[in-house]
Amino acid sequence: MEPQRRKARRGKPFHLPRHLLAAIAATVVLMGFWAPATAYDGGGGEPAAEAPAAEETPMVHDGLGLRFGLLFNALFDVEEASAMRYFDFGVRSKTGEYYVDFRLPGVMAVVDGVILFWRVMAMDNPRAEPFLEMMNSGLDPSHWEIGHGRIGYRFLLVPPGDYEVWDRSWEAAVGFFGTADIALFELRRDVEQGAVGAYQDPLVIGAGGFFAIGRTNPEVQYDVALGVGRAVAGMDMDADRDVTIITADADLQFTGGMERTAIYVRPRLTTYITDMEPAMHTAGGLTFGVNVGF
Repeated sequence: MEPQRRKARRGKPFHLPRHLLAAIAATVVLMGFWAPATAYDGGGGEPAAEAPAAEETPMVHDGLGLRFGLLFNALFDVEEASAMRYFDFGVRSKTGEYYVDFRLPGVMAVVDGVILFWRVMAMDNPRAEPFLEMMNSGLDPSHWEIGHGRIGYRFLLVPPGDYEVWDRSWEAAVGFFGTADIALFELRRDVEQGAVGAYQDPLVIGAGGFFAIGRTNPEVQYDVALGVGRAVAGMDMDADRDVTIITADADLQFTGGMERTAIYVRPRLTTYITDMEPAMHTAGGLTFGVNVGF
């Protein structure tokens, strides 16, 4: 007998009307149909073909997870290309109707400071440097994701029962996001140094809404979240924060047959639309590491 595994817990099904199919067709084509369908309840309507039995998913997909890894961030088209390198930390829970995903690399700076204090005081090493400085020695980082969080409602996108082209459900979520980034726009080669813009205050704190879509199977869980928001503050709270934030954030998690541990990879693109010349600035990020489930 195989050990009993957790049944996947998913949000309530939502039957998508025909007139909305075109709106998500591009996303379906991009992601493909290689992942098996997520289990769903027909919700009283006609099921799409035969409704599959509930998927068995490992705890690392279907519960609380802590993430530890490495982070790389960079602003595109800067004078001297260099990526910010640091430790990554995150907390996630995508269970039932709840979608919670917090990426908090900035927390590691606090841990870094505590370790530095111990090295200086307890180990009597006055020349000790924080890991943040050691990992970026000689570089001029242009972008750093301090923190990014999403909270939303999960549900299933279920195709109509008589629709033959699309016969598998998708996991989706809608909700709100908040973000805090360091973005040094003045390092770009084509920015007018005298222009009035947000680059005089490198901290960009923003908030907005997001939509995510993806799938889960025992080996792989993934989703892509698209968000649009506005900057609400910076270091100078009286500054005019005329910045629109557009994010595309993918999350892939591979179990390799393990129940409580997985490898995660998370690429991120962020576009800032400002009142500078040029107005559009894009930054890229990549984090990867180990996700431990509880």
